[in-house]
Amino acid sequence: MGSSRLILPSASWPRVDFALAKGIRALCFLPFSMQKTKKSVAKRFKLSARGKLVRRTPGFRHLLASKSTKSKRRATKDKLVAEGHAAPLKRCLPFGL
Repeated sequence: MGSSRLILPSASWPRVDFALAKGIRALCFLPFSMQKTKKSVAKRFKLSARGKLVRRTPGFRHLLASKSTKSKRRATKDKLVAEGHAAPLKRCLPFGL
């Protein structure tokens, strides 16, 4: 934990080709590079007009005889995704729906 010293690179260190490094850096930060839509999220959620995520109620595709009429009726209504869960899901939909 003594004094920190600046270590200078020696001649044995590999030298960097700055033209190549500049080209790689330019490729990484292209202004027209786009994020792809996550299709698994796009199939399960929809964006409302106000920008909120809407989901369907799970568990209502089969075995409906054992479920009450009230629960089946309530399952027909779409539900909003909680705000804490919505933020990462919205990032998967860069172009909306």
